[in-house]
Amino acid sequence: MRKFRLTTIAYLAIVVLFSSVTTALAVHEDVIVDEIPASDAAFALETVATGFTSPVWAINAPGDNHRLFVVDQVGTITAIKLDPGKNRTVPDRLTVLDVGADGLGLLVPLGAFGPGSFDERGLLGLAFHPEYRKNGLIYTYTSEPASGPADFSTIAINFGPDAMLYIAVGDGGAADDQGDGHAAGGNGQDLSDGNVLGKILRIDPMGANSANGAYGIPADNPFVGDQGADEIFAYGFRNPYRFSFDSETGRLIAADVGQNDIEEIDVVVSGGNYGWPVKEGSFLFDMNGSERGFTTDFSPGVPAGMIDPVAEYDHDEGISVTGGFMYRGNKVEALRDSYVFGDWLRRLFHLTSDGSIAELNPVGPTGLEVQITGFGQDRRGELYVLGQPGFTPVGTAGVVMKIVDP
Repeated sequence: MRKFRLTTIAYLAIVVLFSSVTTALAVHEDVIVDEIPASDAAFALETVATGFTSPVWAINAPGDNHRLFVVDQVGTITAIKLDPGKNRTVPDRLTVLDVGADGLGLLVPLGAFGPGSFDERGLLGLAFHPEYRKNGLIYTYTSEPASGPADFSTIAINFGPDAMLYIAVGDGGAADDQGDGHAAGGNGQDLSDGNVLGKILRIDPMGANSANGAYGIPADNPFVGDQGADEIFAYGFRNPYRFSFDSETGRLIAADVGQNDIEEIDVVVSGGNYGWPVKEGSFLFDMNGSERGFTTDFSPGVPAGMIDPVAEYDHDEGISVTGGFMYRGNKVEALRDSYVFGDWLRRLFHLTSDGSIAELNPVGPTGLEVQITGFGQDRRGELYVLGQPGFTPVGTAGVVMKIVDP
């Protein structure tokens, strides 16, 4: 049983390695021959807020129907009012937390390869406790200088409809889930003592039966009683970058960033094994020792017991998937009941009624002229596309755009 650290504002110190985008940029293979078609869903993008650096996540607070809380990678959480002019006692824009260099100074200096360079670290996640209106608790994910071993490497946190906190954990960096810090056969498949890498975890932040007494282990977790695996909800992931819960069905939907060939969307269930690194998407994967790993045969359903993605695309179409949300709003009827997500290379997608991927192209004066850095969802189920025009967390050109009827 691993000792995680949770506080009222839970700053989770981590070590992040930078393979997910840099590896993908170097390799483009046409593993899936069919091209992603254009969607016939008509929509537009309406700019609702600017002046961010690299906005990566946006959600509402429980009970707050009029504001969206935007997470900026450089360390700020900003509340933006969605209906300016109404309720004049609420400011149109308010910085509610700053853990960056100009605030509490908790983050590592950004710029993995020097000032102004690419970086995946920073303030990357925010979750409001379901009882936030009563207890005021929020949980954040930050990259902080570690005085000792980091808590764990993770990309996303989110509360489920069961009021449990779900935590998405990458496989530990490097390539092909092997090398220093990786178990034989890959961290993604390793359920041995204390290995939470390549997993989605589930904990009760209000409980106290963990090894350190700081949180709880839900009794119905699938591996409760297995040494060191109590917190694990599902496994076999490489880099689950953004997951969300469908507000109507409660389904957990995750985007898993691939290695060299396949980006995937998974519907995650308790105890599920999603394949990595035995598989990359629906394809068998060869770790290939000291050489570059590669996909081999298209192999849906094999090996038995591994769950294939509900959708996937290859690196001829993009390089790094960013998970989004099921659209449950009312503004764009053509997107109703479909899952909206994107790729870092300025591509916006949704899953159609038959489960296939189609590309979304906005109409009107505001096109998709930014790298997609994240998505947001408000209380009414309307969706927001977050982005910035560059590849590095600098500047103030980051933007929040709402998906609207054209």
